[in-house]
Amino acid sequence: MAWVSVHQEVDGSKLRRLYKTIGCSKFEALGILNFLWFWGMKNADETGLVSDADLEVLSRYLYGCGEGSTLDMGKVVQALADVGWIDMAADGFYIHDWDQWQEQWYKLQKTRKRDAERKRRDYAETVVQPREAAAAEQPEEPEKKSGKKKKSEPEKKTYAEFVKMTEASYARLVELYGEAFTAACITKLDLYKGSKGKTYKDDYRAILSWVVRQVNEDNPGLMKKSRGESAGAPPGGDNPYAEWGEASE
Repeated sequence: MAWVSVHQEVDGSKLRRLYKTIGCSKFEALGILNFLWFWGMKNADETGLVSDADLEVLSRYLYGCGEGSTLDMGKVVQALADVGWIDMAADGFYIHDWDQWQEQWYKLQKTRKRDAERKRRDYAETVVQPREAAAAEQPEEPEKKSGKKKKSEPEKKTYAEFVKMTEASYARLVELYGEAFTAACITKLDLYKGSKGKTYKDDYRAILSWVVRQVNEDNPGLMKKSRGESAGAPPGGDNPYAEWGEASE
């Protein structure tokens, strides 16, 4: 709830000039000043500047407060300016000495704000922070172990800068195509991945899916020669997918 201060110093020559200019009693003049300050609580800043209203707006407000009065509120507002209770300015007008008349109100608001901030800090230090510290000290719950054992994948070996596969997969390629042709396939895939930035989930299957065909087209006769150098014929004939039950293309 807002309130205004009425200082004893208000009752002086300036108030006397006001009620003589308006043509009213001292009681009425003091009431007009109080209503001016009531209005200022909502329309003036801390310095007393009113920038979003003019004297006509103030006149309408005072007219509503002076119901039954015979006073001309336009004349009343002009008298407030003439006597010096209102100071006209380029950017609006000031309620004269507003920072002095209402100093106690603004001090109270600042004190309340400081008290609220202090209470928030005290609450954070005495309640929130200890609660967070206690939570941080709680031991972490051990991860629940799944009933299923994770199947470990065989380790992959590096056969070129960008080509990796298990030793079993490499042995299968050699078994199918011989060492020379397998080496050519690894080189082909390595160059492709290194230049294109391509990655595969399984380099062994990438070789089977397209590298074998490409190397065979680029180097006719290499597969036959490489196979001849390897002992024995590959199980499953020329179909590298025979072990998975897939038909050859």
